[in-house]
Amino acid sequence: MVLLFVFGLGAIAMLMGAMKVLADLDLPIIIALTLLSFVLLFVVEGVLIGLLLKSRRDAKGAGAARRLKEQTTEGLGEARARVLPEPVPSVTKHTTRIFEPIYGERRSK
Repeated sequence: MVLLFVFGLGAIAMLMGAMKVLADLDLPIIIALTLLSFVLLFVVEGVLIGLLLKSRRDAKGAGAARRLKEQTTEGLGEARARVLPEPVPSVTKHTTRIFEPIYGERRSK
């Protein structure tokens, strides 16, 4: 933000010089365009400062919400015991018990 402001002031000064030397404009027109440039620069800086303050406010609010959530979890009851399914006795029995034997005729008689 500071660099934008510094470069903006430099650009406005160069704009004033270019309007005087290259365009040969009168002083009231140069002053009016310079004031318009300053207003635009201050509006952009104001928007950036507003965004900066908003992000800080949101970060503080998120911290407060997190603390509030931590405080409200104390009133919960005990957790239910989790029951695991009965284990299969063997991996082989588990994978092959659904297969049925396929009987085929022998090719050599």
